[in-house]
Amino acid sequence: MQTAAETARDALAPAKLAKALDDMYAREGEEFIAWENYNASNTELEARREAYAEAEAELPDVEEAYYTAQYNLDFANSRDEWEAASAAFA
Repeated sequence: MQTAAETARDALAPAKLAKALDDMYAREGEEFIAWENYNASNTELEARREAYAEAEAELPDVEEAYYTAQYNLDFANSRDEWEAASAAFA
């Protein structure tokens, strides 16, 4: 014959199992979301690195154009030259 404690423990076993399975499924869902976020972040990182490399490749030409325009602005000899040089910054 079972004691009251054994009967209660046996009655709780299915509930504990169900709770454990619910917790496991919840954790698996969280793990899946974290994995998807990780993959999306890696994809975004690669896209940003490519954009950065493109911008870095253009930088020397842009700097040269800027310094040329600044030089022309600094050493303009007339109002017309100054206005033409300042148009490069507009």
